[in-house]
Amino acid sequence: MRKHARVMATLISASLVFCSGKSLAVNIPAGTSVVVELLETVSSGTHKKGDKVSMQVTNDVVLQGVTVISARTPVDAQIQSASARFIMGIGGQIEFSIQGTKATDGTAVPLEFTKETHNGSTIISAILTVVCCICFIIIPGKNVTVEKGTVYSAKVPSSIDVKSK
Repeated sequence: MRKHARVMATLISASLVFCSGKSLAVNIPAGTSVVVELLETVSSGTHKKGDKVSMQVTNDVVLQGVTVISARTPVDAQIQSASARFIMGIGGQIEFSIQGTKATDGTAVPLEFTKETHNGSTIISAILTVVCCICFIIIPGKNVTVEKGTVYSAKVPSSIDVKSK
């Protein structure tokens, strides 16, 4: 009886070691939300089209009990357009997009994000220039600033398989 118990314990231990070494495929379905955070202040006065924007994943993305994207994983983001402030209350404008991140196994995970456009125009100044006085033409618009720590929600656009660790 004891011999059978030892043999059974050995088999169970061996199967646990064997199974734990295997990685399982986990599917990240389309539409999965990935919360990301801006790691720098972005301004229409200092950034230009094509500049990289520092962002990271805010929270672990856990599916089927497995972390598929870890918190603090870098996120690829880029300025799509930027213009500095101008006179007549015409403010700066900045637009950026989020392209993707990496899963825990290193697989590229594309992210879909509605482009975020920020505008710093002061339309009142433009109206007053026309209605009242040409003096208002010298009132400058404002540069747009998006503060460090701003959080956005991106989505996985299509289903992707990753390996669990």
